Amino acid sequence: MDLFPFIVLLMKLIERIHENDVKVQHVNKVALGYKNLREEEIEEGVCRISTLLEVEIISFLLGVCTWIMEVG
Repeated sequence: MDLFPFIVLLMKLIERIHENDVKVQHVNKVALGYKNLREEEIEEGVCRISTLLEVEIISFLLGVCTWIMEVG
């Protein structure tokens, strides 16, 4: 199985998370830096990540479906 599409998805997610002011420490770890944040700010960061994941995963799946139909 070719992992390239999943690596691209992961890199896009990290890029989008950075664009939304959430700090990413490592490729496999997302850190909110909650030490200096209020509970509401932590919840907002988690909501941002959740929304980004939904949007990017749906976009990725639509791309895969399109590719399958073209190759089909």
